[in-house]
Amino acid sequence: MSRPQLAYVLQDSTAAHDRPNRLLLLLLLAAAMTSPWTGVRIAGLNLADFFLVASLALALLLGLTRRVAVPMPWQFVVLPVVVLVLMGRDAVFFDRLPFQTLEAAQFTTGDALGETVGGSATFLVRLVLCWTAVGLSVGAFHRFPRALVSIIAAWLLGIAIGVSWSILQFTFALPDLPFVFHIDSAARAVGLTNHPNSLAETIGVGLPLAVFLALGPRAGLVRRAGGCALVVLSMWGLFLTGSRAGLAVGFFALVLSVIIRLIWSGRGAWGLPLGLLSIVGAVLWLPSVWATTRFSQGVAEASDSARVQALTEGLGIFLRHPLGGAGLSTWLGEMVPLILLSGGGVILFAAFYSSLGSVFRRVWRARGQELNAHLAGAGLVVLAFGLLNNGLVERYLYWPLIVGFYLASARLRSSDPLETVESEPARTPNHSE
Repeated sequence: MSRPQLAYVLQDSTAAHDRPNRLLLLLLLAAAMTSPWTGVRIAGLNLADFFLVASLALALLLGLTRRVAVPMPWQFVVLPVVVLVLMGRDAVFFDRLPFQTLEAAQFTTGDALGETVGGSATFLVRLVLCWTAVGLSVGAFHRFPRALVSIIAAWLLGIAIGVSWSILQFTFALPDLPFVFHIDSAARAVGLTNHPNSLAETIGVGLPLAVFLALGPRAGLVRRAGGCALVVLSMWGLFLTGSRAGLAVGFFALVLSVIIRLIWSGRGAWGLPLGLLSIVGAVLWLPSVWATTRFSQGVAEASDSARVQALTEGLGIFLRHPLGGAGLSTWLGEMVPLILLSGGGVILFAAFYSSLGSVFRRVWRARGQELNAHLAGAGLVVLAFGLLNNGLVERYLYWPLIVGFYLASARLRSSDPLETVESEPARTPNHSE
């Protein structure tokens, strides 16, 4: 985004050029950009956490003083309330305090504070940061589509910086940057994240937006070139992470995004042949790629056995405690649905997926705007990763869905929100859906 465009965004997002509102946008841009950098930590906290806390506090202050209309959609409020109730249950019936010291894997590169601190309170804080804080803070700009687009652009920029650094570091054996903490993985790229799987997940979720940049409507030469470069770097970065889920879901994300572009451009008839061709290509090409990765037999046996054990234990816990789970700090199951079921039972499972599903539904209903179609695609990628990994409360996960949720209510004159917006503010969205 050029400097004149950024200046226009800051004005467009401000009522009567209100300085605190501009500050809120700058805080959100910083939070979005740094959220994929899960390994960049200060005093044991993610760098993005500081911006998220400041954004939420400022958004609530502006809303309470009526300087900005900050909506309170139930989708971003119900889930932490349910978790609070379950925390009380844990303390009373399971004798588990909100803060506990648990056995957890320590970073072998760096020595960040708090890595063994667990318990239900930690789960609640992480959930509020990745879901409620982002949802309510971004909602302050629900009338300003350009500001919403700038937020998701900053998020994608953070992913681009992270994957670029991971490739440079891995290729040239560069040392870690200061304040970066991650597991020691000489054979797998981690970049600015704390784990190779986290890097793979950020790349995979960002791929639909990278394809939109490369192939979207009315994109200039610079934008197309940048998008194409990001797609290439993303696939390269996925390969270097050695993440099996990342490679599988990343391939799905790439094909899905291209099909979305074909459908939206009126060439949807090519979608089925492309899908079939992708399946044939996967059958012919992926085995040779897998032979050089952790997909190959015997390379990841230890990881596989640990996953099977976690899945078995998580399923057993859910079957013994189906309604409310065995406690939020259990964290067993290795996949998001089973983690929710083992920790909070059907109650937490229903609260999480009803909130997430309602947000996705609004984004999907606005798929006539191509950016929202790709944001919905990113949401599908998040759900797909949840079936293979345990990423649930990561700060980078839900930005596309949340931005798409509010963007769906903003009336856009152009098919490309970067081109033009309505001169009058959009209507206040109905968040009761």
